Amino acid sequence: MYGNAFLSGVNATWYSANSTTCFTNALSLYQYDVELMLIKYMYGDLEDIVLNSTLFLKNVSDVGYVCIDAGENLYAYSLYRFE
Repeated sequence: MYGNAFLSGVNATWYSANSTTCFTNALSLYQYDVELMLIKYMYGDLEDIVLNSTLFLKNVSDVGYVCIDAGENLYAYSLYRFE
């Protein structure tokens, strides 16, 4: 009963709208950027490999920023919700 109440209270539209953005960006990173980077590694020269590696790391850091922010929002929401 308490678990269901917690899950209904932890609705993403209430505590953190960026949690759905985190999920969407992480899924997009996995589906598109990883495969594209591997193809560019196979057929690119050293300059392309370095450029694509830094672009991939930029995308990873952007997704990490949004996901860490969503996690912080969930933590703060749960602290204030249970007080």
